Parts: sequence; structure tokens; C-alpha cells
Amino acid sequence: MGNAVKRTRAKRLLRAHFLMHIDSLSPGHYVFVAKAPLLTHDPSERSHAFKLALKRAGTLLKNIPHTANNV
Repeated sequence: MGNAVKRTRAKRLLRAHFLMHIDSLSPGHYVFVAKAPLLTHDPSERSHAFKLALKRAGTLLKNIPHTANNV
């Protein structure tokens, strides 16, 4: 992933996405693994990838509408 600054930024981004969608997730424990593209993709790509990962994991309680304002 990189140096401490990059790792911290990645954690902040993942936490922000998680908190943004927490009401749409089934109860449970979640572990997210940050990969290098997380820091290079634009916000809409990050949001789409996060929602897609949640959908693939089957953890969404309802559909999350795609908006350009997501982190």
C-alpha cells in the first residue's frame, strides 16, 4: 500500500464509505482490505467499486442509488 500517510488516507476513505452506507448493511462484522487503486481512482470510481463489493458479498439490505456526490 505504501507509506503511513497513504495507509492512513486509505483507512479514512474506507471508513467514510462504510459509514455512508452503514444503514444499508446487514448486521455483522466487516473487514476491508485497501488496495493501491483506492488512492488513484476518482471518487465516483471508488464509490462504485465499494458498492459493487458490498453487493457481491450479499451484505446490502437495500439498493444504494448511485450519486456523483459519494465520497
